[in-house]
Amino acid sequence: MNKGELKVLLKTVKENNYEVPKGYKSFDLALEMVDYLGDTDGELRDKLCFSILSKWIIDNVLTKEEIYKILYICLDENHLLCGLGRTDDTSFVRAFSVLIVGSVLYNHRHDKFLSKNDIDIIFEKVIKFYDEDIDVRGYVEGKGWIDSVCHGADTLDELARCEEIDYNDLKRILSSIHNKIIISKYGYIYEEDERIVTAVVSVLERKQIPEVEIIQWIKSFEKMTEVKVYPHDLIIYVNVKNLFRSLYFRLNNRFEFQNIVDVLHEILENTNRYKNNTYN
Repeated sequence: MNKGELKVLLKTVKENNYEVPKGYKSFDLALEMVDYLGDTDGELRDKLCFSILSKWIIDNVLTKEEIYKILYICLDENHLLCGLGRTDDTSFVRAFSVLIVGSVLYNHRHDKFLSKNDIDIIFEKVIKFYDEDIDVRGYVEGKGWIDSVCHGADTLDELARCEEIDYNDLKRILSSIHNKIIISKYGYIYEEDERIVTAVVSVLERKQIPEVEIIQWIKSFEKMTEVKVYPHDLIIYVNVKNLFRSLYFRLNNRFEFQNIVDVLHEILENTNRYKNNTYN
């Protein structure tokens, strides 16, 4: 069916509590939705295709074999890795493919249908995407959300929760997050820090990385690269500060993370440029 027909049909799916419409097979429709994950029509891409496909994956409307096939389509060169390293409309398909991968991981965590090899493949491709995707735009007027920083963080969160992910993998997740935060070309304004912190907390909750190494990771941001160009250094500073604030308040009432909270508090105090009503 054409784009207009698909859009009308998918609207009825949402109106009918995500039920598969009579006369259609869920997998056939799922494949059509995958084809539109990168469409520049925000309603079709986000509100319909992603929303319905994710719901069908999580609720097992699709079989495990069908979910598996969807997973590997979303991981391929035409989806998660499409146009990697470019800032253009290919960003939409990357950003929404990684969300579908996250939905598959959520399903796996509850039903355990992926192999360790599958998880390893997913991990490597998601990390590659998060490390190499340079399009960090959030909302694009007339086209809707790209938000790949948030979407990638959501999937890193799902990975961090998977029991197949070990100490070394968790360290790589933190490293990838570190590099995504210390950018100088874009100040995050769409609460990217909160979505990223969700992934960080999931890493901490696995208890695989010793506390001393978590503190070392936090302190590594103090050695952030300065480009000596205004406002680029300020952008890095604010991105890091927002991350630390969000992490501080997320952990503040959790006794098991008190030492980490204390370190965050100290860094935020020491780096506050307005603490004495002066700007340095």
